[in-house]
Amino acid sequence: TIGSSIYSFALILETFLIGIAVGSAAMSSLLGKNSRPLLGVGITAGLLTLLANVPWALEMQVGDRQHHGALGTWLGVSLLPIVILVATALYARRRAAINDTLGGKADESTLPGLVMALVPAVVALLNVTYFTTGYLPKIVTSVVVVVSIFLAVTLALRKSPVLLLAVVQLFIGVATVVSYFWQDEIPYAFAQLVVSVGDLPDHVGTVQFFMFLTAMLCTLPATLGMGAMFPLTIRVWTAGGGAIAQDVAVVYSGNTVGSIVGSWLPGFVLMPLIGMERTLHVGIVLNMLLALAMLAYSMGDFGLASAHAQRAAEQASGTPLLESCFGAGALIPELLIA
Repeated sequence: TIGSSIYSFALILETFLIGIAVGSAAMSSLLGKNSRPLLGVGITAGLLTLLANVPWALEMQVGDRQHHGALGTWLGVSLLPIVILVATALYARRRAAINDTLGGKADESTLPGLVMALVPAVVALLNVTYFTTGYLPKIVTSVVVVVSIFLAVTLALRKSPVLLLAVVQLFIGVATVVSYFWQDEIPYAFAQLVVSVGDLPDHVGTVQFFMFLTAMLCTLPATLGMGAMFPLTIRVWTAGGGAIAQDVAVVYSGNTVGSIVGSWLPGFVLMPLIGMERTLHVGIVLNMLLALAMLAYSMGDFGLASAHAQRAAEQASGTPLLESCFGAGALIPELLIA
């Protein structure tokens, strides 16, 4: 039992760090000055489509009959959505080439990118209407839909970093609520995965992979948003030029202080006083309130000011909102690990 608990914790920590790293890398790529985000969006949408179709590869009950899943069925069902993704990417590339030839500067990637981001969500919703038995299809659908929405919103708002920062903070809270909603059903989802394995002693690696997949379903949505916060905060806070080193240092210091407080406050103060579940509720509410405050702060400048102008307005008002929000947002990761 002790060994199993340690292994489970290691899996959760591993998937937690993977989610943060992927979210940070994806946001850094999207915020690049000359970024062409369709490649990253297409790859992510393809992986989400494969995840959404996982039930087709398993032995599952469908109504009054047994669905006999297979790897070929899983890949075959995933083929059409992936073809749609590729066709959309090729269409967007052709439009961009025509636009460059005509000397235009308009960004032609947003609408095709939104279509690509929403394809996995549609696939997951269609699947959950077919696989109505068990918790696994519902949990997979929730994760895929939430991550698809995150991808679409990030793509649509990448030119408005302050507003995007607020929306990502809101996304972290919403994604944590989704994980919290399914927390008691996650073991049943794992059991549904393991049941599809015929001879368990000969498929230990498969069972371990299913454990990794289950842990990923718990942590992936919220951790993507957490990872995206750091490069996004740097993009909003920094003014560029000679002050960039100081600006990065300020953000990094705020992140470190927030991580320390976010580790100490729940573990040593809130959990002994009000318990783990209510501590998680406090973290979710804090994320939501910070997101709402940041949304109210950013709406006046939406589409009108650059990140540098928004930072100047913040300094003039004397309200270090972004730094405090980024530091306080570190509360949720520690709660999820717990």
